[in-house]
Amino acid sequence: HPKSGSSWIREKLNSPDVHIGDEVLLRFYQDCHAKSGCGWQDTKNVLESSFGDLEKKKLRTQTKYIGFKIQYQHIEPSMREEFANWVSCTNVTIVHLIRSASIESFISMQMEALDYLKTGQLRIRDRTGGNLAKELPSNRMKIDLVPSKARRFVDGVESERSFFRHTLKYREPAVEYFEIYYEQLLRDPKRYIFALQTFLGVQNYVGPDTLARIHPGTCSSKIKNWNKVREALRGTESYYACT
Repeated sequence: HPKSGSSWIREKLNSPDVHIGDEVLLRFYQDCHAKSGCGWQDTKNVLESSFGDLEKKKLRTQTKYIGFKIQYQHIEPSMREEFANWVSCTNVTIVHLIRSASIESFISMQMEALDYLKTGQLRIRDRTGGNLAKELPSNRMKIDLVPSKARRFVDGVESERSFFRHTLKYREPAVEYFEIYYEQLLRDPKRYIFALQTFLGVQNYVGPDTLARIHPGTCSSKIKNWNKVREALRGTESYYACT
């Protein structure tokens, strides 16, 4: 799901041995919604065409692994079982990025909208260099969340996460499946990149590094009406993971 560290993982994995593309279904998903939906066959064609393009690059560069990013919402609920079958039958490896406190993803999206209103820069987060976190207006204030909307977002993410985890992790034929938790990645990024590269069988990452957060600080400290939001999240993983 959004804001779970996938861009950083992609950056660290891309190397002579690995090439990971961007969100392969994003434009297709947007176009399909504009046309009132697409079927599984259309989605499958995009996935296989994208793999075909990457295979050509793999042959030219002698890359060992190729891949791309997919967001939960880019696979429509009606076609997720067929997607899981396709993954199982095509020898695709799944690296599932999970953020236990998915409410933080919701916070980041609200802060992104706030920064746009304050700065007029829609893609301010795409900049590199300097200490971007200090420049963002949203990091100088707390935000009010609508508790019911926060709960709806978290329920959606946790439901999708559970479906993809169970339908892929326990598939027959077996799917090569690896989970990375954003919160663990923050604590020891080098260790988890090393573990992922070992799992893939590629050259291990060397050198110290950190995962710089656009919105530093604890989860609850960013929410002005945290007590009300926390009560709305009761029974979710975010209720415990957002500290």
